[in-house]
Amino acid sequence: MKRIFPIILLISFLSYPLFAGYIEEVNGKTIIHVKVCRLPDPTRTDAFNRAGCAAVKAFVEKFPEIFAKKYRAEYKANPEKYGNYNWDSVEIQLERFSGIYVEGIETDLLAVAGDMAPDILYLCFRKSDNYIRNGFLYPLDKYFREMSKKQIDFRIHKKLWPVIKRKGPGGKEHIWAMPYGGPNGHVLLYRKDLFDENGLKYPDKNWTWNDMLAACKKITDPAKGIYGLRLFLGKHESYSWISYLWSAGDVTC
Repeated sequence: MKRIFPIILLISFLSYPLFAGYIEEVNGKTIIHVKVCRLPDPTRTDAFNRAGCAAVKAFVEKFPEIFAKKYRAEYKANPEKYGNYNWDSVEIQLERFSGIYVEGIETDLLAVAGDMAPDILYLCFRKSDNYIRNGFLYPLDKYFREMSKKQIDFRIHKKLWPVIKRKGPGGKEHIWAMPYGGPNGHVLLYRKDLFDENGLKYPDKNWTWNDMLAACKKITDPAKGIYGLRLFLGKHESYSWISYLWSAGDVTC
């Protein structure tokens, strides 16, 4: 069993690789173990998780072909770096990362501090700068060079580049992340049934904050546990109200 220079898996809002994986040889077959911060839960039946499980399964099945095409020659030519393994017969095992959970503490930072971080680490935009400046992430430039412009444009919205490509330790610019899924936009969802029950017109593009406030007041019925607006609480609270702050125009904080 040996630590390896990571093969960055572009199954990776953001996935970042760190050093952690290892390889072993079992019955003449080389197994590459990769620890992933987030893997879809096969016990959940919602469409998002089912799609994720299908994608992971397809990747694992296709990995031997991907490895043979992209990496086999390089690995065989550099045994000092990658080890004397059978690179003609390779499989991958994706393993779910588990760590200590402390309320209010970033679990991934505990893993980094304890030198037990997963190979693929999921981060949101708000934490990315801290991880980049502290050298926690591995540059992905090499892997992006292997992708076509069409593939890159499909995966990355132009507004995401300032987040994933920026200067890191030493002032050198690198690509640090691959977005996971599509870019998420904030939208306001409403229940048609509550609007119908209260004789309210559905929201449209001309809605103002005053319109929303009036609708919320009419819909709210504490006796029935119905309230006009639902926001996140706790450490994710800002994820909800920041949109209202931005839509207020020029605001000085």
